[in-house]
Amino acid sequence: SSLEEYDRLSRILESLLFLAKADSEQPMLALSPINIRTEIEKIIVFYEALAAEQGISVRCEGDATAKADPDLFQRVISNLLTNALHYTPGGGAITFFIDSSHDDMGIGITCRDSGSGIPPEHLLKIFDRFYRINPSRSVKTEGAGLGLAIVKSIIDLHGGSVTVQSTVGQGTDVHLFFP
Repeated sequence: SSLEEYDRLSRILESLLFLAKADSEQPMLALSPINIRTEIEKIIVFYEALAAEQGISVRCEGDATAKADPDLFQRVISNLLTNALHYTPGGGAITFFIDSSHDDMGIGITCRDSGSGIPPEHLLKIFDRFYRINPSRSVKTEGAGLGLAIVKSIIDLHGGSVTVQSTVGQGTDVHLFFP
């Protein structure tokens, strides 16, 4: 149990250091053209066993290429998928939709889950550091409330935007836009 606690604290520390670097506006990006679907599917494969164990289907639809930092992009997708897996009940579904119809303006990515949803009064705060709606929403409470703050920081570094739509009891859509 000591090793598990060390690992949890190490992840929190790593997340805090990342956010501090992002705040200091140090150049952190290594932009290159990436295939969005390929990068998302890498993350899906990584979490495939956990999703299968929970009886949750995860898939990706659409395709596009964007200029982004591959490591940071994977971190965004990993954080979104981890959250979705935490709050989606067995038998649920998580789908990433890639919208390249506005290719001249940017690429849209939506992570949709059929999870517990987020009450409207919390939507404006979920990107704040350490903000957690209610640990009782899930039996898995190991998070520190930094995942979505990191997502927002990474999207901001890329000059993009992130928004959330959610209905309690029906699920959540997280919309990313990369210029």
